[in-house]
Amino acid sequence: MQSRRNLLKQGIMAVTAAMLPIKAMAGQESTVRYQMIIDQNRCMGCQTCVLACKAQNDIAPSQFLTRVLIREEKKGAVARQAFKPVGCNQCESPRCLTACPYKAISKLDNGIVVTDWTLCQGVKACNNACGNACPFHARIVDPRFAGKSDKCDYCADRLETELQPACVEACPARARIFGNCRQANGEFAKYLQHPALSSSRAEQSIETNTKYIPLR
Repeated sequence: MQSRRNLLKQGIMAVTAAMLPIKAMAGQESTVRYQMIIDQNRCMGCQTCVLACKAQNDIAPSQFLTRVLIREEKKGAVARQAFKPVGCNQCESPRCLTACPYKAISKLDNGIVVTDWTLCQGVKACNNACGNACPFHARIVDPRFAGKSDKCDYCADRLETELQPACVEACPARARIFGNCRQANGEFAKYLQHPALSSSRAEQSIETNTKYIPLR
């Protein structure tokens, strides 16, 4: 079976390679910009998304491309558990991209930030420059592949076949909503208009394509 890593090793994936020339010839902005919205009010902390991601992407033992943070939050006198799924947020201006000395990281026309393993030399060669630059600590190091850097890419291989990211498809609470923000419809379109929608680090002026609805 063709794995996500094999696709990455071959360079930027076919879906994106096909899209970029279209934009160049037409001189127009791409009609595709993927975004993920995470509604913390729906998340139950069940970790189903974490397991689905790990299975889909063949992640090394003890490594995860997405995690669910658990904390206690007080609302008045009442304490409650709060869950926040985290991972790569597909930054509008990725710090990992500018930090990589080998130009192995690219931001695609559809908003997804990808790593080309044919160019990545492994973190020992650059002292993990991309991982240290990431404000979300979203990158992992895969010891099975010479310490190459990896991260979430919205399951770009699944998008190529018009499937949703594995974490979105698996979530029983529908806490992850995914779509094309430039041709939005249905529930995703409604969420894009939510007054509380924001980037995870909006206070630091870090704009991202993964956005959150905070707990009420």
